[in-house]
Amino acid sequence: MDSLPNELLLEVFSRLEDGEALLDGVALVCKRWHALSRDPQAWRGVRVEFGMLDWHWRGDSRAERVKREKAAMAKVRVMLHAPVLRYLGWSWDCPGPHINVPQAITLSAVRRSRAAIREIYMGGVSFMADPAWAVFYGLLWRNREHLTSLSVETPQEWEEDEEEEDMVDAAEAADDDVALDPDLALENDQNDKVAAWAEADGHDSRSLLEVLVELRCLETLRLEMQFFLPYAAEFQVKEDLLPALRSLYLQEEGPPQLMVDLVRGTAARLRHLRLPDEHQLGRFLIRAGKKPRGLPPKLLESVSHCAQLRSLAANLMHVGCVVGLRHLHSLELWLSEQEVQPKDAIRIAVLLAQHGEALAGVRRLSFQCNGGFAEEKFWEAARPAVAQLLLAVARAAHNATQVRIWLDDGFEDLVEELLGCMPLLEDVDLHWAGKNDYVKALAALPNLRRLSEITSPAKPAVITALKAARPDLEHLEQGVRLSCAWDSWGLF
Repeated sequence: MDSLPNELLLEVFSRLEDGEALLDGVALVCKRWHALSRDPQAWRGVRVEFGMLDWHWRGDSRAERVKREKAAMAKVRVMLHAPVLRYLGWSWDCPGPHINVPQAITLSAVRRSRAAIREIYMGGVSFMADPAWAVFYGLLWRNREHLTSLSVETPQEWEEDEEEEDMVDAAEAADDDVALDPDLALENDQNDKVAAWAEADGHDSRSLLEVLVELRCLETLRLEMQFFLPYAAEFQVKEDLLPALRSLYLQEEGPPQLMVDLVRGTAARLRHLRLPDEHQLGRFLIRAGKKPRGLPPKLLESVSHCAQLRSLAANLMHVGCVVGLRHLHSLELWLSEQEVQPKDAIRIAVLLAQHGEALAGVRRLSFQCNGGFAEEKFWEAARPAVAQLLLAVARAAHNATQVRIWLDDGFEDLVEELLGCMPLLEDVDLHWAGKNDYVKALAALPNLRRLSEITSPAKPAVITALKAARPDLEHLEQGVRLSCAWDSWGLF
């Protein structure tokens, strides 16, 4: 070991994800390792994740509480000592504007941390207390020259229900008859203390969007938006907006102008884009007598200007925006529980036919169309037109080598035609609810090498029949998922 150069040892240490191993293991081996353990290069792989168990130390027994408290404090210690972090995960998942003592302790560590952080994930934070948000604005601001990946839900106003709060407090007090220390009681809310920290640091006046604009090194942004998120044109900047951004994932609908400005401002550099599913809650809106909002036309127009786009995920009814995207390599399309006008589907199918080479560069293609629950087929009347549109997409993507097809039983007879439109397929991922086994269509694919995720109960029989029809497929690969890893197409 003594003969190993420092550079090699640092490379080994940088593979560690556990900061405690660096603090309490590596650092205690010898003086040399102790010095190397303090080098920022050794911390490049360390991950810290805070979640629900870190906020609630009370368990089924005092031993369980001690275990949770010890685990949370160990993470706090890593936050305070780390010069660099690869990843910080923060899952709040606590309704209401309160901040308890464990949360305040952790927020104190976040506030005092001077680690250069590369990736931050913030989940379940839409109802996080305002002072806690202010602490994180400070963290993001300090890491504006380091952060390369951010996943965050935007803040949402919490509407307090006094009766519900009383019920929750009573349930917590009676939980397992475990005595709760006074310093952990909800009544001893730490909101004011954390708010004072944020005010002293000057971060209480910032907003999430103001901070996002300053993240000059950000390469990947996953933004789960709230429709009523206040937007004051923060993304309408004169200089390049988020100059390093390459991957943008928009989940749920935000303010229309915000989405337009964000995509338009980064269009020249985007490589991967996922548009929000504006019909994700379609059935609930329709039941309430409301019409789901569609994406603003200016947003789809901005997508057509993303000339360097490599992968796109969008609603099937927006596939027309791909015309002109010559570098597109991966395309994921879905149809949600939404109303579809047959004339719109046919119009888009004709558009794709007119631009026959619009999807010629696509190698990975995914269809996901489900008509909804049996009693509420949202676009059943438009099914023939939707089938024409699916076939138009498959014909345009005739050079695809990998495909995933998730269709309901209403499209059982369509799958064979879809496969026939893409003769170069090598990897096929089939999910279907019908009885057809598609052995003939699969056997007709000369380059077929991999068949994944067959959901039919007759899967063994399908594989046997396919190998009988194609003796050269004796070593056909059967994967849990396609080798292209559908959920890992760059952003997706």
